[in-house]
Formats: sequence, C-alpha cells, structure tokens
Amino acid sequence: GRRWPVRVRKFPRILFAKGGLDGHDEGSDIAARQLRDSGFEVIYTSVYQTPEEIAKQAIEEDVDVIGISIHTGAHEPILKDLMEILNSTGKEWIVVAGGLIPKKDHARLKSFGVTEVFGAGASVSMEKDVLPKIREVAKGSNKYTVDFLGLIEKVRADGDRLSLSAALTQIDSFSQGILGNISRPETHVVGLSGSGGSGKSSLLEELLDIARQEFKVAAICVDPPSAYGAVVLGDRYRIRKYEVSCDPNVFIRSVAAYESWKGVTKSVPDMIRVFSLAGYEII
Repeated sequence: GRRWPVRVRKFPRILFAKGGLDGHDEGSDIAARQLRDSGFEVIYTSVYQTPEEIAKQAIEEDVDVIGISIHTGAHEPILKDLMEILNSTGKEWIVVAGGLIPKKDHARLKSFGVTEVFGAGASVSMEKDVLPKIREVAKGSNKYTVDFLGLIEKVRADGDRLSLSAALTQIDSFSQGILGNISRPETHVVGLSGSGGSGKSSLLEELLDIARQEFKVAAICVDPPSAYGAVVLGDRYRIRKYEVSCDPNVFIRSVAAYESWKGVTKSVPDMIRVFSLAGYEII
C-alpha cells in the first residue's frame, strides 16, 4: 500500500565491445562518443573481448543493446558463440554487429540471432545508417516490464544473476525508496574516490582480483554524465584481466550519476542492499 517512487529519466544502455583479437581502439573511442552524443549510456569495454566476457558484461549491466565491433574476420565464430551463451539465459537480447563483415555473411549471422549487421565501406555512415538503426532496435527492449518484488525473491533465494541485474535496473530507475523496509545481511562496503585519471579503476581491478579468490565481491562504478546529457561508462575499459571479468564471484555494475549526491547516486545505497541480499560479502 506504500506509494511507489517516481521513475527518473534514463537513457537506453548499450554495451560496446571489441570482439576477438581486435585491438584497434581509436575508432571505438570515436564511435563510443557518437553513441553517447546520440543519447545512449555507453558501457565501454576493453579490446580483445571473448564471447564469455561480452555475455557476462551484458548480463551484469542489463543493457538494452549489445554492440560488437569486429575487424579480424572472425565474426562468425565469435558471434555464434556469443549468441549461444546469451540464448541459454532464456532472455531475448538485441545484438548489433559491425566491422569488416562481408555482405554475404550478414544472413548467416542473423540466423544465429544477431539483430542487425553493418559492413564496412563508404556506403555505411555512422550518422545516417548506424546510429538511427541502433536507436530504432533499442526501442524493442522490454526490461522494465518486470515484477520487482518477484526479482527480489529470486535474488534472496539463490542470487540469480539475471534477476539481480534486472533489480538493479529498477532501483536505478526510480528516485528512491523502491526497496521499502526490506532488510539485508551485513556486508563490507569499501569506497574509492578521486579525480579523473588518478587510477581508481586500475586499483579496483587489483582489489577485485584479490578479493574474488575468497569472497563474492561486487563493484558499483559511478561516472558523471557529459555535457550532452548521456554518458560513457568506461570503468570496465580498465578492468582487463580475464580472470577478474569472467569470475562468477565478481559482479560489476556501471551507474551514471545524473544527479550529484554525496559522490554517488541516490540509488547506490539500495543497490548495496540488493547485492548483500544476493550474498555478496564485499562491495
């Protein structure tokens, strides 16, 4: 019977990754900024991403769209493996792929479940072709049509990662108080703060690498928005150790601080509570 909090404005979220042995990041930097400027929260991962890493990141970030850039010619095995992992979750995913992908391979990739494929060449324009299509397919995301209390029960029961991720989205999408009086177990909370470029993300990677060997550990990475309104969430770009990013004991969630509040956001305390309900011992 309590009053439901007010939903706050959010931008669609896209996970942007370089798949396989692709280490070219200059073009990705430009594309990430273009996606941000067109109204996306961009979770920007590092290069050389495996299908396992991309899938785990997409689950933890509860993204509307997964964007994969591949320039090594390995698009078929990478996207085939990625879609097999994603489809095994029982959830529908919107996946967009681009790069050095011949036109003759587009149908094959879509048969795996890839939503949209963009090839290379002068005929493909980021502004005229890619961005409008990504904005259009993002509208197909239905992640807000969920039973929040049902998610919390699943999180409490077995720490289900999909339910945990969806619950975090709901918490981050409301002003405050969505959890009500739900109590949580005690957990150890560590805060890292500092100016841009001071090494927070690199330090976080080392701390996660140590803690994961004994504990379930979660990280909430908070970044401010740009002058354009949306944001590039780039903490994952510095967390490159495969052992860290793919460890089931590690859960990383990126959050945009559209409203400044004590260095984080008003949703972070409730996020900590939900992570604790899911059995994470260090946050």
